[in-house]
Amino acid sequence: MKRAELICIALPLPQAVKCGVFPSPHDRITVDPKCLAFLPVSAPLCVGHVEDRHALLDTGRKDVFLEACLRDRDYGLWAGQPLRDLPPEQVERWVNDPSFQPPEGESRNDMLQRLSKWLAIAPSWQGVAYAALRPGVIRRLVLAALRADATGENVLDVPPETVTALTWAGRWRIRMVGSSAFLK
Repeated sequence: MKRAELICIALPLPQAVKCGVFPSPHDRITVDPKCLAFLPVSAPLCVGHVEDRHALLDTGRKDVFLEACLRDRDYGLWAGQPLRDLPPEQVERWVNDPSFQPPEGESRNDMLQRLSKWLAIAPSWQGVAYAALRPGVIRRLVLAALRADATGENVLDVPPETVTALTWAGRWRIRMVGSSAFLK
């Protein structure tokens, strides 16, 4: 039986998110190279955003490639907008209704479905694959592996700069979520 492992490193949040602004795919992050020290130097590293790829290349990593399916949620017209400037009734729906889509954006259900499809075809490799992803992507990959629905993200934390491991042996299993043990 084919065995595979997906090691996910949760990237830092963009500064804008820390200030209550919806993320944009163009937000730059700064990656502490110490968070990647446990990775084999020659290991290819997958990312979901072009800007995240640039941030990882800035750390000296050489083999960083883009997998667009692993991008963060598309917030549509809300991207770059402060949470406090949005209509309260829409914010409440965004928090409580996984089928709610920001204008021209993607719902939590849609993102979970996209990642579930990726996981269904992902175990095409044997051995270990590494991905440096935004925390929300990793949280939803865990939900997809558990075959849970999008409401589960409200009870699952994946802090930035932590490691999550999923394994494949006929089906996806969760080995560890949000551990900082490797990063010390």
